[in-house]
Amino acid sequence: MRQASATLRGAQVSPFRTITPPRRSRPGARVVCFPHAGGTAAFFRDWKYLVPSRIDVLAVRYPGREDRIAEPPAQSVEEHADAVTNGCCDLLDAPLILFGHSMGATIAHEVALRLQQRVPERAAVTALLVSGRNAPGYARQGRPLPADDPQLIAEITVMGGTDTRALENPELRELILPALRTDYRILERYAEKDPPASKPGVPVVAYHEADDAQLDDAGVRGWAETTEATFMSRRFSGGHFYLTDHVQAVVDDFVSRFGI
Repeated sequence: MRQASATLRGAQVSPFRTITPPRRSRPGARVVCFPHAGGTAAFFRDWKYLVPSRIDVLAVRYPGREDRIAEPPAQSVEEHADAVTNGCCDLLDAPLILFGHSMGATIAHEVALRLQQRVPERAAVTALLVSGRNAPGYARQGRPLPADDPQLIAEITVMGGTDTRALENPELRELILPALRTDYRILERYAEKDPPASKPGVPVVAYHEADDAQLDDAGVRGWAETTEATFMSRRFSGGHFYLTDHVQAVVDDFVSRFGI
């Protein structure tokens, strides 16, 4: 009985954190945000100040970090995508936009594929917004796992996006690094697979950076091959975490582009 109760509680865990204030009426649209490798839902906490009041923003809570620290981390991109897809099925009463940065773009793409399979009779996703990520199957998609913790810390410090002050605290470092290493491993395994063969009819917008060593032009353009709908892209200045400085411009772009 005790084991069954634990299983039930696990099944009820929401994959989302609500970023915008709760509302009583149906929103004009929902945006689900997927964090980067080693990232958390808190990366999107300021979006509540950036979107129009008619839009709800939810951020994905990956297991194994923040308030889900006691849960085992997902062991594959597909495991992440399955869990989030189940949660998204309750959000389809309003236009749904998926926004993923870096690793989050890969997971968001897999969620879009699954939602298309779940509800093939209509477009379940209004738009897929991919940021700072090459398309599946393109060079540099997998990030080699640094050999040890100092190398890993050095790499993420250069990339930005992670609060490196937390890494100076030994106790916090022990909480952060295992999730980051797991994320690197699952991306390595995903990169070794053939790209998904199916192409949902979802418009794709690729946001990318001028000075990101993880990207190349072919990889960004490759997102056009993942959809039967339209493909667009927009380039910003900055490195892999350009989003920190340009987040309002990105939000304004997709709000205007899709009329939400």
